[in-house]
Amino acid sequence: MNADIGYQKGAIFETGAILVLAFSKELDEKNVDHSLVAWWKDGGWVLSSQEDLTLTSICRGRGQYSSQTLFAGIYGEILIGTPSGMRRERLAVGKNAPNRLRTIHEVRAVGEHFIAVGMRRQVFWRHMGNSSWDKIDDGVFVSDESTDIAGFISVDGFNENEVYAVGHNGEIWIFDGNKWSQIESPTNLILNCVRCMHDGTVLICGDGGVILRGRRNIWTPLNQEITRRAITSLAGLGEEVFFVTEHGSVLALNNNSITSIEIEKGRRVTTGFLNSNNKSLLSVGQEDIYLYDGMKWQRLADPDFNMTS
Repeated sequence: MNADIGYQKGAIFETGAILVLAFSKELDEKNVDHSLVAWWKDGGWVLSSQEDLTLTSICRGRGQYSSQTLFAGIYGEILIGTPSGMRRERLAVGKNAPNRLRTIHEVRAVGEHFIAVGMRRQVFWRHMGNSSWDKIDDGVFVSDESTDIAGFISVDGFNENEVYAVGHNGEIWIFDGNKWSQIESPTNLILNCVRCMHDGTVLICGDGGVILRGRRNIWTPLNQEITRRAITSLAGLGEEVFFVTEHGSVLALNNNSITSIEIEKGRRVTTGFLNSNNKSLLSVGQEDIYLYDGMKWQRLADPDFNMTS
């Protein structure tokens, strides 16, 4: 692997195609906004590019909009990839738009909408068939006049009428399509990821090894003694749900049992982000990209990035 490259996030789509976001440590040290994007298809890397934005999240549209791939930039920039090419959008402009102090963390596809969340509890969404974003954070947005440290790190939903957002101070909020309501949380630790599962439950993971399971107003901590480090990401595959830290720990939840998983014996594997297409699980760590089919883990070859300064 090129020692200058670090992997950050990824996405695996229904077709089996994989997208990975990476960065150059040299450019990062120079404070150059950039992201490296690589596509994996049919067993090999087919395309790589360098964008002049710092991208933080990837998702793909659903149903008739599944040809859209959305990349969210940290300062509110949006790239939309379609069969006809790439176009740019912005979540908003003006006083309450995302900026270098009010950053965007994640974008997800929920129903027929893309939803983006970030610091100061900002939330934006748009229908997948449109190109304009609406700000939907009345009642949760923290204005610049406030000294409160608050923000959403992750978002997901069963549909547009049941959307969950989590983040700083252990906060859990639910959106019913019209308004946001705060849910009493069993923790005040930072929550890093929320996912709505196929069995109708919601799982949340966060700092201190916290794992919460529930829905709406009822949340239960799941006890585990494997790690007290921050759990940064989760994804389901079959009957199991997997969790990872940024330090190589992989946990698997099956029913109520949580066990430790070793990706590759005798090798220190980096982890940090998970994504699933319900057929395979993608793990992205700073130095490693792995694919799990439910039986074995396969380490993918490193993309070959041609960078410009």
